[in-house]
Order: sequence, then C-alpha cells, then structure tokens
Amino acid sequence: MKYLKSENTWSLTPDMRLDVRDSLPVGNYTVCQNPVSKEYYLEESERFALPSKLYGKTSLHGERILETFENRQSDSQTGVFLSGAKGSGKTLLAKYIANVSELPVIIVNTPYCDDRFMRTIQGIEQPAVVLFDEFEKLYDKEAQESILTLFDGVYTARNKIMIITCNDKHSVRDFFHNRPSRLRYAIEFEGLGASFVEEYCNDLLVDKSYLEQVIKLSASCEEFNFDMLQTLVDELNRYGGNFEDVIEILNVKPIGGSGKSKWTVSVETRNEKGSKWKVISGGEISISPMLMISSDRWGRSINVDVKLQSAKKMEDGVEEDDDYTALYISSDHLYKVDPYAGTYVFKINEDGHDFTVTISECEAKRSIYGGYTVGRIEE
Repeated sequence: MKYLKSENTWSLTPDMRLDVRDSLPVGNYTVCQNPVSKEYYLEESERFALPSKLYGKTSLHGERILETFENRQSDSQTGVFLSGAKGSGKTLLAKYIANVSELPVIIVNTPYCDDRFMRTIQGIEQPAVVLFDEFEKLYDKEAQESILTLFDGVYTARNKIMIITCNDKHSVRDFFHNRPSRLRYAIEFEGLGASFVEEYCNDLLVDKSYLEQVIKLSASCEEFNFDMLQTLVDELNRYGGNFEDVIEILNVKPIGGSGKSKWTVSVETRNEKGSKWKVISGGEISISPMLMISSDRWGRSINVDVKLQSAKKMEDGVEEDDDYTALYISSDHLYKVDPYAGTYVFKINEDGHDFTVTISECEAKRSIYGGYTVGRIEE
C-alpha cells in the first residue's frame, strides 16, 4: 500500500495510483470517512502545542513509554491507558508522546469500528501513534468490544503506540483493565499533587507568601486540576489581597467552599485504648475548615475544647473531674483530605496526647465509588 495525497488529505491506495508516497510524513492526521463511498481517509490537522515548561511527571512518563516502544519486539505495539478528570494532565502526556515521538499521529475522534476502519488502521504499516481521546465518550461499552480487535485481534495494529484517554475509567470495559498485553501502561491522574503545585507556584506566583495556602487548597478541592491552578495563580498575581476573598469569588472551591455547609467535629486519641474524649465546645462549625485555617479573619485556626470521659469514681461515688484540653488547630496540623466523603483529618499533639480531629461536612455529596482519599499533603 502507498499513500495518496489530495490537497490536505491522505488516503491509502494501491501502488499503481499516481502521486503516491512510501510513508506518511511526521504530522497529525484525523481519521475521516467519505459519506458517499464510505472510504476512510486521513486529513491533516495541526500539530499539538506544548507549554514551554512541563510540570510533574509528564516528561518522565513520556520518555519511559517511548523507550519501551523503541525497544519493543518486532511488529508489536505499546498500549497506554490514561484516565482522570479534565485538566489533570492525561491529554498533556498524550500530546507529549505524540510530539516527541516524531511519528505520524493518527487521531480517532469518531466512533468508527467497522471492518473497513480496522483495515485502514492496520494498513498503516509504518510506526505511528494512534490516539483515541475521551475514549468512553466515543465508544459505548458494546462498541468497545468491537474496537478491541485493534489491540489483539484479527486487525491488530502493529508498530503503533496506541493511546486511550478517558475521564471515567469505570466507563471502559473490564477487558481493558489489568491487561498489560493490550495496554501496557495505565496511569491514573487524580488531580495535581503538592510537588506539582509548589513547582508551578515557585515559577509563576509573584507573592510567595500565598504558597502554603495554595498547596493546602489544592489538597482540599475535589479534582484540583491545572486550569484551577493556573487561574488561581493568575488571580493572585493580578489582585493579591486576602486569600479567602479570592476563593469566595473565584470558581475554585474547597469542600464546602460556598459557605452553606455545616461541619461536625469529632476527636479521638491514638494509642490510648479506652480513653474517650468529648467535644464540649466547637463541635459544629459553619465555615469551611480550609477557609478558617487560611484566613486572618478567623485567626487561621479552629478552636475546639475537649474533655476526657473518665470512668473513675471517688469513694463517695462522685465522679472525678475530667481532664479538659483546648485544641488550636492550624494548617500545620492538616493530615489528609477526603473530598469524596467530605472530611478533613488533622493530627495534633496537646498536653501529652496525640489527637486525631476529624471534621466532616454534613450531608456532603458522595461519590458512587466510595471514599477515595487524597494522600498526606505534607509529603
């Protein structure tokens, strides 16, 4: 097979056709179909644009995938499964692989799955990148089984980097999960990590005094993405001012950031079996904990008074006085955040006790997949 170029489109064609090429030049091509003849062809499209600096593990992951592909067995492919929320970095990694590979990039953005389409992709015999962006929106679960033959079936696409991106990995059929022979790499993007946020802020945030607040906020937002980070930093650079005022107006909100939520506070101690502590003051708050510990308006702390429920009694039957402790919880004590369950967990040592304080949003929206927990932010 050869490649026939007509204006800005490329078609696979038998060798006897005129004006044919031995291979596709490096570039991006979108798969299209003639509505009359049903013939598939490739239409040139613009190359992907990459930012001047890449943050996080984009380069690290991309180079590893490309090295694996270059050292693969003859006529085999390398599959990549990228999942996560919009703006979390999965599409950036796909674009990085596409650009750095210096290979033709075949973009599939229509749910083609008939035999002619399969033969078209298979007929591109030279090494190339095949990109299915937002795969679960293109192919419903029934169609996903049909497209499976490109990965390890009759129409297997050899010498290809096959990239699937999706926003919801649970919408992709089980036969794509935990099958490294089909998709060798599976990378989940769960929002930007603290190291990514810190590196970006060190480069672009003018007033570094906001850095800690930005990092804490990023850990407390459900699916904190690059768009949110970029906008937040730009807003702080433009206007400065109180951090909570920026959060109040900006479309970047922590759990309960609207100010309409109620929160309950519970306290326990680690490694003190049988000790029960009761919150006697500060057991309910009406302000997001993230706003309280980030704001001068509330003193940058959450004040909670607790007492130890003693089981001891004096000889006359009167209970002993319980131990009272005042806890002043700040951002330094924030241990982890569960945005799906709507909880913050703080750890604080006071009066010789190691307290774990859990602040839970009342009637918080829950994910159907349960309580996914954002890792320790101090790491």
